[in-house]
Formats: sequence, structure tokens, C-alpha cells
Amino acid sequence: CYNELIGYHAAKILGIDACFCDLAILNGMKGIISKSLRKEKTKLTSGYTILNEYVYSGLSNLYWIKKMMNETDFYVISFTSNTYYGIIFHDLENIWHALEYKYKEDIRFNIEKVMNQMVSMYIFSLLSYDTDKYATNWLIEENETDIRLAPIYDNEDVNEIIYNLTYTREMA
Repeated sequence: CYNELIGYHAAKILGIDACFCDLAILNGMKGIISKSLRKEKTKLTSGYTILNEYVYSGLSNLYWIKKMMNETDFYVISFTSNTYYGIIFHDLENIWHALEYKYKEDIRFNIEKVMNQMVSMYIFSLLSYDTDKYATNWLIEENETDIRLAPIYDNEDVNEIIYNLTYTREMA
């Protein structure tokens, strides 16, 4: 769990909005605690919900692929892995189309801003060897004035980059 704390601080250093984490002791157990992403007058929608709505709208080629597969369910899976069987559609192009579809009439929505936030999240995930940024590991946050990518969370694989940097320095 301490890797989540390291991920939070690494993201902050890089200027990426991340879910707050801090050291904590709760009922005698040591670990970290994170702040909830839920806020008053703010709606959170998972990437999975947004991508699913788009696929089922019939506008996506994936809708027709799913029809040909006899409506068998498929998964939104990691952008770097095919651990689960299914169709990979969690790529930036499909995310872009799904977001435009969902928020096409909303004046609060700026696709360039949200996609730049998404790219930053993916770059951070790649740099920190965090390979599980599947569609349930990111959220879109809506409030009265803005629609944006919620602060990133679930950055627990960040220890790999620290290990690799240490290992590389020791080998040099």
C-alpha cells in the first residue's frame, strides 16, 4: 500500500493531479489513507461506463463486433496487457470518440483538455510500470462549471520504477 503514497508524490512532482494519500495508523495498523474523490455537487463516471455507453450506441465498430459474437460479454482491459479474454477497446482513439459522444452537447466539456489529461495519466502509468489503468481505474469528474479527468488513483505499481532506477545505478 505504500506504493500508492509514492505514486501520489511522484505524480505531484510531475504536475499530474493525483488522489491525496498520507501515512496513517488506524486501529493499530500502519499504512496509508487516501482522500475520497467524492465531493458535494460533483458527479463521477467511470471510464467503463462511458466506453460501454458508446459501444452500445451503435456508433462504434465494436458494437457490430459484439453483435457478431452473439452478444457475448467482453471486457475493457488494460492498455498494455491482454490478461482477460475479450476485445481491447481501451485505447485513446476509442476513449476520445466515447467522450465526444457522451458530452457532445455540454458546453463545460473541452475534449483537448480532457485528452491531454488522459495522455498525461497514461505516460505516468507507463513510466511507473503501472499497467492496470483499465476503464474502471479512471473517472470523469463533472461539477457545475467543468468536466475533467478526476485525480488519478491506483498507482500502486510505482515501486517498479524505483527498483529499476536503483538497479540501473548499482549496475553502472
